[in-house]
Amino acid sequence: KNQDPMNPQDSSQFVSQLAQFSSLEQMTQLNTSFSNVLDNTAANLIGQTVTVADQTSPTGFLTGKVTGIVYFSNGPAVQINGVNYAMSAVQNVGNIVPNAPTGG
Repeated sequence: KNQDPMNPQDSSQFVSQLAQFSSLEQMTQLNTSFSNVLDNTAANLIGQTVTVADQTSPTGFLTGKVTGIVYFSNGPAVQINGVNYAMSAVQNVGNIVPNAPTGG
């Protein structure tokens, strides 16, 4: 797991640890990239009509225009009618006609 301090030149353990550090660095960079994409996607929703999951609504959904974006420590949220909804609550973007035919 860790290098033997009495044998610091053990190259196999050294290379293994370097690979672990490299992997960790790549995962950190990937996480940062995903966060940036999510932030940019949220900003592009301002002014768009979206449908969000809303447990307080009788239908379980709410459709409205995004008037702003709020950034919380756990990610951005869209604001509709003064209420913040996490990006994960967004079901679709645009005016979707209920029971419209699909495919073609």
